[in-house]
Amino acid sequence: MTQDGTMSTEKCNDAEVQELMDEALEIHTLWHKLHDYLESHDRNIDNLSGYDDIRCMDAFCKDNPDIIRVHVDDSYHCNSYAYIVPHESEKRYMGATVLFIPQCCDTRNQFFLYPGDNRSLLSACLRLEDKFQGKGDETWKKLHGDLNEDGEDTKD
Repeated sequence: MTQDGTMSTEKCNDAEVQELMDEALEIHTLWHKLHDYLESHDRNIDNLSGYDDIRCMDAFCKDNPDIIRVHVDDSYHCNSYAYIVPHESEKRYMGATVLFIPQCCDTRNQFFLYPGDNRSLLSACLRLEDKFQGKGDETWKKLHGDLNEDGEDTKD
């Protein structure tokens, strides 16, 4: 890193630079594959919302099990999903992009979780689980009877 914050390869030989570039491409392979898939289905990764986009994403996930689908609700309390897309290579895990695809609202978001962020999010979810253990089980079953505990459709 140079003093102005830019990357410098002055002290790297060509083989080292090529190895870094190859690893960077490998780390983001799944993300680029997803982007290309969505584009080939006339969808924009930065503008996903609605049932059809959720189904398109689910179709991609069937062939790409490294992507984790999490059931959530959107601002109108409609079934929606967050998809966790890992950025990893054989040697390194960089983190994950989380795509939120709402079913009934225009609020679209995505965010990136570095490894420490994963633990922070997990910790927060576990604290909620501990605090409210059992309190919402019946409501959840009534609202999401066709979903298993992982938010996956059981009727498909």
